[in-house]
Amino acid sequence: MKAIDLDKEQLVKDLVDFFCRRCGLGDVNENTPMHEIRARLEKAGEMVGRTVAVVTHEGPIGADIALKIRHEERVYKERCSGAARVCGPQGALRRIWDERAGRG
Repeated sequence: MKAIDLDKEQLVKDLVDFFCRRCGLGDVNENTPMHEIRARLEKAGEMVGRTVAVVTHEGPIGADIALKIRHEERVYKERCSGAARVCGPQGALRRIWDERAGRG
């Protein structure tokens, strides 16, 4: 069997896209409550982190995979929580929504 080269950067982009769609982030709009946006982003980040950790793991499966999963979950949850700021007060997306709704 031929070895498969993983382009980790492209893999992460594809996973982010997939899990954001799967978590319903494409349906987010000015009427979506912030707690729901944050929850969806957190879940997407968690799933991306878990998947990246497992797919990129090399070597035998041992206790170290749990640490790697936890680390990647934390990294991607933080990245996704940063994305939530664009939807929050004074966030770029929130300003666009407010202008569209005549509140800006």
